[in-house]
Amino acid sequence: MGNFAVMVVSKGKGSGAGVGGHIDREEKWKHTYKHADPTKTHLNRSYPVPNKFHDVPVPIAINRVIQKGYKKTRKNSNELAPIRKDAVRLIKHIFTGSHEEMMKLAADEDKFFEWQKACSNFLQREYGKDNIVRFVLHMDEKTPHIHAITVPLTEDGRLSAKEIIGNKEVLRERLDRYAEIVKPFGLERGLRYSGTTHETQQAYNARLERANEMAMKKEVPDPSKMDMRLKPEKVKEDFQKIIRDQQMLINMAQRSEEERKKSKERMDQHLDQARKLMFSAQKEAKDYKQLQIAMRNPKFLETQLNAVLEQRNQRNQGRNKGKNL
Repeated sequence: MGNFAVMVVSKGKGSGAGVGGHIDREEKWKHTYKHADPTKTHLNRSYPVPNKFHDVPVPIAINRVIQKGYKKTRKNSNELAPIRKDAVRLIKHIFTGSHEEMMKLAADEDKFFEWQKACSNFLQREYGKDNIVRFVLHMDEKTPHIHAITVPLTEDGRLSAKEIIGNKEVLRERLDRYAEIVKPFGLERGLRYSGTTHETQQAYNARLERANEMAMKKEVPDPSKMDMRLKPEKVKEDFQKIIRDQQMLINMAQRSEEERKKSKERMDQHLDQARKLMFSAQKEAKDYKQLQIAMRNPKFLETQLNAVLEQRNQRNQGRNKGKNL
């Protein structure tokens, strides 16, 4: 008993740099995976995803998905509608199971690979293969698990995590579908609790630890008799931390956007100046070429000389006229 199938789904705002750094094991985000065993990091595996988004940082991959698939337009216009600054730009997914069962599964290389493939196929069916930017197996933590990131684009090109993730009933049905595909691997549908929308990595780790403890017992407690009440202080503290983290990511994204705009303005100024210099050089070259051609003609020199003499005569006549007065 207690061979639970675990699927965690959570929304993500900001650029996705933090979760991307955690998944890709970037050095500067090392504080997000302190519990990972560096001697096992080489066992992690990043799987290729469509459009080679796995080859670029997560924030860039997310932007490319949006640039390619975003089609929402302003009302009564063909102009693209601006994306809200607080829009959910990514959905985070974790696929795993109870510790003991996952370790047994990982020991069977072929079966373990089939589980990973089943999770990948499930993700593609549920969220669209072109919206996947990461699908990574982590083996350097206590329990083997898969991290995945998708962009919440609807079929008609809108950015809507609310519509993609759905309500509680939709989530329960999705969890049922996931539980069905992992049954052949010894994993079963656990408590009908999704841990969705705003569950942090820390909360997930704690919940998985509780599931592991339950799995080690001979009997699983009856959920109907469990105390599911939450401590208000702890909930408040968790949400305040989430808000701070999200605000930090939003500020980073805003600063990045401001720098991008300033850089574009400077580039436009340089381009304008370069165009003016180019047009001026072209005009001077054209005038010089015409002068060269004209100077080869004797009549041109004669005409220029006559013009100079005529101007001199006019000046002399002016001076003489002044003296007579």
